[in-house]
Amino acid sequence: MQSTHLTSILNAYKNGVVPATIPKSLFVGREEEQSEFKRCFKNTADGISCIKWIVGEYGTGKTFMLHQLKEDALKDDFIVSHIQIDKTFRFNNLEQMYYRIMHNLFVKSVTGRKCSFDDLFDIWIENLQNTPNRAQSAEELNRVIVTLNRFNNAFSRSFLAYIRARIKKDHAISEAVAAWITGEKNIPASLKKQVGIVGGVDKFNMMDFMRAFTHLITLLGYKGFVVLVDELDLIIEERKDIRLNAYANLRQIIDLTSTGELNQTFFVLSGTPRLIHDEKGVGSYGALAQRLGHAIDPKRKNMGDLRQPILWLSPLGDAAFLEFTRALSKLYAHHYPLELKISTESLKNWVLLSYHKEGTDLKMLTFRDFSTKLLEILDIIQQNPDNNVFRSELLASQQNGQMIFKTKSISG
Repeated sequence: MQSTHLTSILNAYKNGVVPATIPKSLFVGREEEQSEFKRCFKNTADGISCIKWIVGEYGTGKTFMLHQLKEDALKDDFIVSHIQIDKTFRFNNLEQMYYRIMHNLFVKSVTGRKCSFDDLFDIWIENLQNTPNRAQSAEELNRVIVTLNRFNNAFSRSFLAYIRARIKKDHAISEAVAAWITGEKNIPASLKKQVGIVGGVDKFNMMDFMRAFTHLITLLGYKGFVVLVDELDLIIEERKDIRLNAYANLRQIIDLTSTGELNQTFFVLSGTPRLIHDEKGVGSYGALAQRLGHAIDPKRKNMGDLRQPILWLSPLGDAAFLEFTRALSKLYAHHYPLELKISTESLKNWVLLSYHKEGTDLKMLTFRDFSTKLLEILDIIQQNPDNNVFRSELLASQQNGQMIFKTKSISG
């Protein structure tokens, strides 16, 4: 792994944020949740669209899980859109939602950056151009256009114009059509007239465009479309009309995925419990609350149901923290000269003791807080080799429901 990549990973964890790219070794815990998402991926590839809500407190690993899902989906030949709710986008506007989805696309063949509309079809167009059997190429293109025409005539005509322009290397036309298909508004009128397209994506046809796009990518050999949405609970902070419009759009997405109208599409949304329990949360919009249902309390032993729409994330346990400590300290040692005098078990316990002294309930310790403190301790050890505190093995045990820590000195 390159030094600059390692630096960015360590800096991100030091500041309590999720790195842009994460080594597989750092994906720890959540085995049951990962198994459920594998099931959802398989269903999506088989034509069963679905939607999942990841709900957990800040720091429990929601964003981390979305990053993992993105990597898994790309590896499995899905196209991914990864978007985040922010001050300029609250999910209440269908045109904005389509624009954000189409301008935050990722595909396996393009690494390290978002992909362009052109990137999605490069291989397919190259095959059309280079196939010796021209009649077969024409038949393949016609099959795609006829299928798209069932969903939206304007989309299919425009895509045909886009393919022809790409083959002829007419960049002005292909760029204009790609911009129009992906929701851009400022397309020169002369180019639109030349292609024969009118209007654009709006709240009335947006879902038609989504249906056409998801069918298009599966026709070209991709397994499906995965849309990841982070920080959904920011909707709660908006005024009532914006919130209710956002909830109405979410309800429509649930309906379209549940009925299969959105072909081979998997939506994954994340937010805090406020999204579910707050008086301004989804419960304030009856139609959406009804579709999410009232699941059995996931905290009850042996009563978890991972297949329900809402997947509750509880804080990670001791075993996951230990696995993460081993993986991160190993990466750290690749980047900085590190002489660790204690076991990784003790290193993990020193992190726990630090929070125990602060009065933190260790059962509720978040992954974000743990990783930040772990890097702080590793930096202290690395920069202060004569430090005596972290030269002692630290044992941890439970006694009468309380965590007890005991040190054991190491010679040398």
